[in-house]
Amino acid sequence: METKPSTNGLKQSSFSPFVEEYIQNLHRFGLDRYIGKVRETEIQFADLDEGTAGVCYYLINRVEIDRRFWEKAKLYHKDELIMHELGHCVLNYEHDAPPSIMQAAKFLGISYVINYQKYVNEYFGCKTGDCIKLHWDEERYK
Repeated sequence: METKPSTNGLKQSSFSPFVEEYIQNLHRFGLDRYIGKVRETEIQFADLDEGTAGVCYYLINRVEIDRRFWEKAKLYHKDELIMHELGHCVLNYEHDAPPSIMQAAKFLGISYVINYQKYVNEYFGCKTGDCIKLHWDEERYK
């Protein structure tokens, strides 16, 4: 898969609220040792193959996000995508069985918002899905 980095008017700072929330969650779950790796991971826009929203190049600490996807995506899709790709690049997660933030090739959609606490808790290692009380809040990302 060949990609061409592209911004076309989009700014890398578009990712900042999602990355900062990710870092806050690492802290909440006692995973501070990964914060440096998140900060070292470059996230940039690219023109990816059709049907590919994002990709992690873990050997070089880079995530590429498809520009077309990002322009059209809802906030919760953006959050889920950043979590998914950082899961690969930072936490070395593989794809997982659905329903999961790490499932391959399909977004959770509105289920991500409704079950945010469960999905995020499981993602960060809480198997009961309720270790830390969380709720989806769009205001965090504006």
